[in-house]
Amino acid sequence: EQALVILVEFVEPPFSFVLFNFFVMYFMLMIFNMLGYILYQYHEELGFSIDVEAHEHEDTAKHEVVTVSPELRAIEILIQEGKTDEAVKQLENHVVNNPMDLEARDRLLKLLRLNGDMPRHKKHGQNYISYLFHENKATQAARVYQSCVEYDRTFRPAKAQERVELAKFLRQNGKHKLALAILNNLHVDFPTYDGVPEAYLIVAQLLCEQFNEDTRAGQVLEFILKNYPNHSLNQEVRKYLEIVNNISRS
Repeated sequence: EQALVILVEFVEPPFSFVLFNFFVMYFMLMIFNMLGYILYQYHEELGFSIDVEAHEHEDTAKHEVVTVSPELRAIEILIQEGKTDEAVKQLENHVVNNPMDLEARDRLLKLLRLNGDMPRHKKHGQNYISYLFHENKATQAARVYQSCVEYDRTFRPAKAQERVELAKFLRQNGKHKLALAILNNLHVDFPTYDGVPEAYLIVAQLLCEQFNEDTRAGQVLEFILKNYPNHSLNQEVRKYLEIVNNISRS
């Protein structure tokens, strides 16, 4: 109303009404645009869905081609019918013939967990990790190890070197408890493995630096020096033992 009074004062009445209507329409368009932007930006918080996004997802879905082999499709049907034992057998055969099919390997491990078949789960989990190491896929190997050990606390990779390399990777990525677990009793499982001192030095460093267990760290270091007196790492082990002892005394 105030805008109309001002316009009438300075503009002839016929033109003032035209200008007034123009300003009202312009103002309304600006308001609607601002509301539209706010709704778009905060639609999830406000509980609205955006049709444009839905169309984008539909278009994307049209261009995505999901190829599922007849073997895997048949296995899915068996699982849906509750024939999990037969599905496991067929998945095992599929993995043997298609070792690069990581999705099939993941499905096999999940199905074995569902069946509670721990021995076969261990066997296929170890084979999976060995394959990933052979393909230089440490990230995937660590993921598989973590999922396997969450199901079976006693699970460990089959080879000593795999356990050490995985421990290093887990340590670098902040998975300190998993790194310790994977090296536990390495000397018992692989009594002739010459990499035990290196592995147990990592254990001592983790105990001291991450868990403040200086006493246990010192015991591990003394174990190395006692049982591997001629190992090339012994000088480094002695230096670290001195550091641990100094920390303990302070």
